[in-house]
Amino acid sequence: MKTENITVKHRAFVVLIYELLFMLVPIEVLYWLMRRALGADFPHRFSVYYYLTVFFIFAEMTRRYFDVTYIFTQNGAIQVEGRLSLHLHKVSLKYSDIREVRLNQSLIGRILGFGTIELGTASTNGYEISMRDISAPKQLIEFISQRCSDIHRGKDSDKLRKLKVVEA
Repeated sequence: MKTENITVKHRAFVVLIYELLFMLVPIEVLYWLMRRALGADFPHRFSVYYYLTVFFIFAEMTRRYFDVTYIFTQNGAIQVEGRLSLHLHKVSLKYSDIREVRLNQSLIGRILGFGTIELGTASTNGYEISMRDISAPKQLIEFISQRCSDIHRGKDSDKLRKLKVVEA
């Protein structure tokens, strides 16, 4: 039976909008306050700095948005980080090695439908893959849990370890 790979290409788009608002609104308010306080004496060249700042913030947010890819194959999960950075970092986990799946969602994340999923194995205390700001995280956790249980069904029942799913 051949199954397709699932690729989660990037973070939730709503998170990009959320971050942009919280970065650009304070700059806009500061620009407005300075212009109001200084009036006609407000330097025209500051508007160039303002637009450059907005451009670089938007460029960094866009880079963060497209920098990480998560691929779920038939045998495991792969995180490719740094596609738009200087360093490329790739982490691969087999479904048979995954022992814990953790979901972290803030209040805003619950309302807007995004969260952070962390995958851990028995080899380390921490989490090897951390998928930040993923859309529909509960559906992805169900998919990962299903794949893990499919892999574990083929193994001996006495060696089978139950997958731990934690919602924080």
